[in-house]
Amino acid sequence: MPKTKEQKAEGAKNARLKRFFRISLEEYRKVEKYEELTTPLLLGTTRRALDHVHSTGQLRGILDWRINRALGLIENSFKESTPGILRQLALYLEHYPVNIVLGRRFGIIGKAKKKKKMIYGSPTGPIKESRK
Repeated sequence: MPKTKEQKAEGAKNARLKRFFRISLEEYRKVEKYEELTTPLLLGTTRRALDHVHSTGQLRGILDWRINRALGLIENSFKESTPGILRQLALYLEHYPVNIVLGRRFGIIGKAKKKKKMIYGSPTGPIKESRK
């Protein structure tokens, strides 16, 4: 009996996991199920990547491909400081230093560059720069 499209895709994924990571699709799904219960935000909503340490090959878990890419960029820059950087980054995002030191402030919306129409943020929404 010929394989369905889904069966072929599963077979290909299983073969890829075995070739590159030496785990089966069944084992991958066990890790995925565990992460759905413990760290669902890291799985994202689109494609997923099996994260591993490039220098040793050690498998770590499954991440949304964008999170995996961002983690790789941070790890390449900060090496063994990465866990501390990420913890401090989470605190930074939860407690903006400007709010603590100066109070809530707003600047330009979008990329910080000179534009034809400068639009700034405010507590009530965007405001346009006056011509004067």
